[in-house]
Amino acid sequence: MKLLFLIFIGWCSFSYSQEKNNFFLNYTLKKNNSTDVLDKFYEFINVPLNNSVNATLWVESKFFKHPENDILDVIYNAKNHKITILAINTIDDKRSLVKIAWIKSSNGYGNLYAIYNLFAVKINNKILFENVLDFNVKNFKIFNVDEIEYVTYKEYFFNHNNAKKMVNFNKKKKFIFWKRDY
Repeated sequence: MKLLFLIFIGWCSFSYSQEKNNFFLNYTLKKNNSTDVLDKFYEFINVPLNNSVNATLWVESKFFKHPENDILDVIYNAKNHKITILAINTIDDKRSLVKIAWIKSSNGYGNLYAIYNLFAVKINNKILFENVLDFNVKNFKIFNVDEIEYVTYKEYFFNHNNAKKMVNFNKKKKFIFWKRDY
């Protein structure tokens, strides 16, 4: 079944797309609401990997100091694969979910390296990218026990006593692995 899926993705990216500097653009994505997102993504992938401009194209993250590093690692490690935009799904007036794949076609078969989801967010008439994790947990509860931050859905019953027990257990365990200089 996986093989059929990979063949289908490889065929779709080959048959219904146009290539532009190692970047496949699916013709079905050329809608008025998608062109701004496509232009911004094309700008992002054409900025050199270690350039500080990459950070300016992303919304600040609660969980990552540099949310762009996650996708930049994939881009760096998949140099021989074509970046293919699979879909741009409009969530609301200001947010679209962008689905990206890295596919390498050889001998008529598609080789899928990765699929990545990110949000394109319109803020002050400017499009920025947002990590999916930040959006998905925006309504979650956050608990801090010592130096550990727990993120859970609202209905989850968080047991502080068990969390404190785990912190104490970890503090005791660290002495077993603590390197001592003699």
